[in-house]
Amino acid sequence: MKGFIITLFFIITLNAGAQTSYSKILAIRTAVDATNGTITLKWDKISTATGYYIQKKLRSNLTWTNVDTLFTNADTTFTDNITNQLIGYEYQIVTTGTGVVASGCVYAAIHLPPNHYAGRLIVLIDSSYINYCSQEIQQFLMDIIKEGWTYSVQYVSRNTSVVNVKQFVKSLYMLDPANTKGVFILGHIAIPYSGIIYPDGHAEHQGAWPADCYYADTTFSRWTDSSVNISTASRPENRNIPGDGKFDQWSVNYSASVMLFVTRVDLFDMPSISNNDSLLIKNYLIKDHAYRSLQNKFRMRALVDDNFGYFNGEAFGQNGYRNGVNLLGKDSVIGGDYLTSMNTMDNSYLWSYGCGGGSYTSANGIGSTSSFQTNVVKSVFTMLFGSYFGDWDNSNNFLRAPLASNSSVLTNCWAGRPNWSFHAMGLGECIGFTAYAQIKTPGAYIPSNYGSNFIHNELLGDPTLKMYAYETPQNLVLTNANNTAVELSWSASSDLSVTGYYIYRTASLNNPFTLLNTIPVSSLSFTDNTALLGKNYYMVRAVKLQNTISSGTFNNLSAGIIDSISLLIPLPVKLIDFTLTNKDCNINLEWKVANEQNMLNYEVLFSTDGIQYKPLTKVDADNRGNYKTMHGQICAQFQDKIIYYKIKMVDADGSFIYSNVITTKIISNSSISIYENPVKDFLTIIGLKGKGSIKIIDIKGGVLYEHIVQQEHVKMNVSFLKSGFYFLQYFNSGKTTSIKFFKK
Repeated sequence: MKGFIITLFFIITLNAGAQTSYSKILAIRTAVDATNGTITLKWDKISTATGYYIQKKLRSNLTWTNVDTLFTNADTTFTDNITNQLIGYEYQIVTTGTGVVASGCVYAAIHLPPNHYAGRLIVLIDSSYINYCSQEIQQFLMDIIKEGWTYSVQYVSRNTSVVNVKQFVKSLYMLDPANTKGVFILGHIAIPYSGIIYPDGHAEHQGAWPADCYYADTTFSRWTDSSVNISTASRPENRNIPGDGKFDQWSVNYSASVMLFVTRVDLFDMPSISNNDSLLIKNYLIKDHAYRSLQNKFRMRALVDDNFGYFNGEAFGQNGYRNGVNLLGKDSVIGGDYLTSMNTMDNSYLWSYGCGGGSYTSANGIGSTSSFQTNVVKSVFTMLFGSYFGDWDNSNNFLRAPLASNSSVLTNCWAGRPNWSFHAMGLGECIGFTAYAQIKTPGAYIPSNYGSNFIHNELLGDPTLKMYAYETPQNLVLTNANNTAVELSWSASSDLSVTGYYIYRTASLNNPFTLLNTIPVSSLSFTDNTALLGKNYYMVRAVKLQNTISSGTFNNLSAGIIDSISLLIPLPVKLIDFTLTNKDCNINLEWKVANEQNMLNYEVLFSTDGIQYKPLTKVDADNRGNYKTMHGQICAQFQDKIIYYKIKMVDADGSFIYSNVITTKIISNSSISIYENPVKDFLTIIGLKGKGSIKIIDIKGGVLYEHIVQQEHVKMNVSFLKSGFYFLQYFNSGKTTSIKFFKK
């Protein structure tokens, strides 16, 4: 009944005046002249305005500077002479007069240079997904590396407290504070609650709201739990009393303390879509990769489904119109029904917005959480607004529904209180930086609306996503040129606007790539004469001049293609011989070397597939030239398998080379048998062939029992063994038989 009354009020308000949400929009177009160094802003005349004022600032500045020129109602252009074309500028135009205040904001530049290194991202991952989503997680991490990020990953249990989660963030942040830019939470990791707010205007909703900004506060010391005392909220999670683990702060001084953005994808407890949140996270990561890799291409336009209208001037729908106009141009912003207008790729919209009277699981005029089970929305960046569901940590929450569904939506935010502005994405900025810049400067972008500095402001979704993805170069080939250089070749990006390619190198994917050519090459090859001894990772990224409606031009980098190659490190040591003998399940390894100058040690490695090697032991170098070690009691673990061995010969300076690989096969003789298996007390062995020995070995290779036998069958008391798996080994005439059994 409450939802019906609210909806009726909205309809009456909308019909009571002539204004609409679009009345708050001043559409700006941008033209740039690289020769003369000018940025020209053009805007639509607002007939009710007496004039306009223009503000300008650098992206990093917190406050605006007014342009001195006075603009009248007849003015519709402004040309700015740019002295530094290596940076972008924000412009805000606002109407003057007694009527409705309309405004527009753009981020503009003349051929803005590419940003080669995005920074380091802290990625907190719900440990429940380690196995089920491992492939998709690794794909995501590789995707962001290809777009210029490095990362620090921490797997976190769902039982970890918010205080301990923040300690993880603090530790990872302090490893690289200069380059760490944000936190991405993937999964149902502890949710901080804070404040005494109800930005949706419902008194029974007053109290603590989700506040992931707690994790972003790099002071790590200013949050308290002592003063707020409110227990009237209908939802227990919103009640906030001293000492309950929920914080007091309702706003955050972002300019002083918050140096990181924080976003989250938490799809736990969404049964209207699926009870399996691991599956939902897997599907989210799959569609995230699909967007980055251009498996689907979305139409560059925005859809707005505004069920509030002007609403006494708050005009929540302006979030859809303003971002659509600022990023895509006014002709690309279309009104329509949210669920039915974006149901095919032909009807896709890169951006979308919907608002209406809400509940935790629905918005009037849009639909409900369950609607996303049966309707597929073809949009990537969306915004939704309505009562209640901005407090997103509840079952079947409507704000999380697009991310959890089979829709292509990858980001969402509660846009209306406050308003959100993503205009900087027009110059290639990722959505996490854009969201952070707005939160860090509350009230800077007109109109900001109520709650601009509240703790509830949060972007849900992958923070690294951008608007202008295009085809990467392909088929990277690396060639070792006489162990002194690396020659690279690749196939061109299929995008015909590409002007060249940048080449990068790193010794480890955990570290940033180093740019090797400050001027992009137009050819499809490159020679690195400064290649490092050891392993080198190379990445090639295309670049093109991206022209936009409202932001001018910027040099847009594609995602990269990566491969690696190693240059041999010359060491004085020379391996003369490397042999093994296999006797009674003990592998004896011996090797001889010469020229042991400054050698540190010899690390013996083994493998069962010849690909993945594990360390067996390290033998310190002592200049004696002859070395040996043993791999003991291996039949139980590796029967009927080939074992591969090699030696990593390590110099005192850390450089190393590998020996050749030698192998042996562990052969078993299955002529004997045992019963009962599983066994409780007595194990009977038959098929023995005279004198030999029997051993019982645990799964780690430890010998627990040994007995000499001379008969053809033996009954053994194994009641002393603990419950678990063991191996029975029979040694006879130089052959070994190994049988696995289970002790009850």
